[in-house]
Amino acid sequence: MKTLLIVPAVVALLGLSVCSLLAADTAPATQPHHSRFVRHAEKIGLNLTNDQITKIDAIAKTSRGEAKAVLTAEQVKILQDAKGKGKDAKIAAWKQVKASLTADQKAKLKEIRTSHVQAVKAVLTPEQIAKLKEYHKEHHRTTQPAPAPSK
Repeated sequence: MKTLLIVPAVVALLGLSVCSLLAADTAPATQPHHSRFVRHAEKIGLNLTNDQITKIDAIAKTSRGEAKAVLTAEQVKILQDAKGKGKDAKIAAWKQVKASLTADQKAKLKEIRTSHVQAVKAVLTPEQIAKLKEYHKEHHRTTQPAPAPSK
């Protein structure tokens, strides 16, 4: 049961969906560009070590490359064209690409996400995983089905 709860938490924070391909390098020149998960982990206080940051950034870079390789040139162009046009344009582009994914592409992307989640979980300490799980429980209640009304 715990594994079933942590996987969605990690997936939610990893943001490994193809949408992550849209992330433009917008970090200030004085700060290194980190993966979405690392930036979010800093905000929620996971206190990642430099070694963990390096490993997670490498995992994210590899996963983004794998995900991009699954997409057609046209799908990649749609996502790239949305860069720098704001959040709404990125969301619209992702929806367009998502609607055009084949069953094979969906399966491959799911496999990449699963592998990504496992790799990142292997880098985190049990305490960090617990904190991540608690954060997800508090902030992602809408992902849980509503309880049945009692009679």
